[in-house]
Amino acid sequence: FHNFPEKAFSAFGVSKATFPDTFKIQARRFLDVSFAIAALGCVLALFRYLLSASAAAELLRTLLDSKRIRALKNRFGARTRRILSACADILDRRGALIAGALSLAGLTLSLGYYPALGAQLSPVGAFESYGKFAKADEPLAVMGAHPGASFFTGEASEVFTTAQQASDWLLDGKDERRWLVSPSKDLAAINARFRSSGEKPAHNLPVLDARSVQALLLSNRLLPGEKSSNPLDKWLPDTAPALAHPVDAELDKKLKVLGYEIRHKRNSTATDVLEPGEPLTFVIAYEVVGRLSGTWQTFIHIDGEGKRFNGDHDPLGGDYPLRHWQPGDIIVDQYDFELEPSFTPGQYEVYFGMFAGDKRMPVTRGEHLENRIKAGLVQVVEM
Repeated sequence: FHNFPEKAFSAFGVSKATFPDTFKIQARRFLDVSFAIAALGCVLALFRYLLSASAAAELLRTLLDSKRIRALKNRFGARTRRILSACADILDRRGALIAGALSLAGLTLSLGYYPALGAQLSPVGAFESYGKFAKADEPLAVMGAHPGASFFTGEASEVFTTAQQASDWLLDGKDERRWLVSPSKDLAAINARFRSSGEKPAHNLPVLDARSVQALLLSNRLLPGEKSSNPLDKWLPDTAPALAHPVDAELDKKLKVLGYEIRHKRNSTATDVLEPGEPLTFVIAYEVVGRLSGTWQTFIHIDGEGKRFNGDHDPLGGDYPLRHWQPGDIIVDQYDFELEPSFTPGQYEVYFGMFAGDKRMPVTRGEHLENRIKAGLVQVVEM
C-alpha cells in the first residue's frame, strides 16, 4: 500500500493507472486508521496472553471502577454498562479480539479506502463539475467514449482519439470557453501543445476537476475566482523558485541549471544536515533553453566516507517527458529519498546531472567532475 499504491487499482481490474497525488493524503489516513485498529487488537490480545485470567479480571474491575468510567455509567445508564461489559468479555477472549480487530480494519479498507479509490476512476465527478462551472452554450468534448457526457450536455459531445485533435479543438475556441474530459495519461501532451500556443508567458492548461485519474476536466480558460488543480503545476511553475543553493551551470546548451536544495519532507524546509532514514526531497530547478529529445534520466550522487547514495530517476516522476519541454519553461524536478542507516556521519559531496545508459549529458558550463555538476557539501549526522 505504501511503496506500490497503484497496485490497489487491480481490485477494479485496472492494471495501468497512476496513483493520484491528490488522493495520497486521504489514502494514508485510511491506511493509518486501519493499521492502528489491527495493531491495537493484537497488542491487547498479547497483553491478555501475558496476564493470568485472575490478573486480567482484577485489572478490568479496577478500570471499570475508575472515577471516569463510573461517571459514564451514571450518565448513560444501562447501555454503557452493557458496552463496557462486552468490551471486558472480548478482552478476555484473545481469538475474538484479534479476529474482531482484523475484521474492523478490513471494513475500514472495504468501506472507506476502496470506495474513495474507486472514485478516482469514475468520470462522474468531472461531468458534475462541468455542470457546475460551464454555461449552457459552452461545448464539452471527451477523449475516448464517456456515456455520461450526453447526460450532462443534452446532446452528443465530440469524441477525440488523439491528444493533437483534442488540444487543437481547445485552442480553436478563442471566442468561447471550451471543456474537455480527458484521462490523466493524455494530460502531458495536451498541456505541452497548450503551452506552445504562443501566449507569453506560457501557462499550464487549466484543470477544474482532478479527482479522477481517468477523467480530468480541462478548459481553455480560467476565470477570476477559479483555481486550477493541474497536477503538472508541481513540475512546471509560472516562475522560478528561490532555492537554497543557486547553481550556474548548463547541460548540453539546452538546460540552464538554476539551483538545488534538499528539503525535509515533513515540513518542506531546506536543510544541509541529513539524518539517515529521514524522508527527504531533492529539488532541482532548470530553465529550458533548447529542445530536448531522447530518454534521459536524472542522477543524484551523494558521495563521502567510502559510500554513495545513487538517486537515479525519471525527471518529473515520468509525468512530463523531456520531448514536451519547451524553451522558456521552468522545470522543477523533485525526488523523494532517504539515506540508508549504514551512512556514517561526516561530510559528503553532492553531484547531479542527466544520463542515458552509460552516457552522461555533457556539462557545457559550470564546475563539474566527469559531467557531474558539483553542487556543494552536506553533513550527515547520526540517527
